[in-house]
Amino acid sequence: MAIDKALTLSESLEKIWVDGDLKQRQKLQHLVFPSGLGYDKSNDQVRTPKVNAIFGSIPILSKEISNIKKGEPIPVNQFSDLVTSAGFKPATS
Repeated sequence: MAIDKALTLSESLEKIWVDGDLKQRQKLQHLVFPSGLGYDKSNDQVRTPKVNAIFGSIPILSKEISNIKKGEPIPVNQFSDLVTSAGFKPATS
């Protein structure tokens, strides 16, 4: 359910930003960049130390979906580090 909402939201980020007032833009910015944005004046660059995990995964998943559509295999263990080898619960003795 949360992933579906994030995907739907991600399709309209630009529209939400353009149509939104200051409060809506701040909420959207905090949702996508939970640690905020930083500005490096010496390089004139905006830095984003952290992107929301769901939004950060979309480009990776989109690329993999594109590769699948082209008939290319995807690495089976690509997301294996997301779950420990013992599973969700700690091992018991």
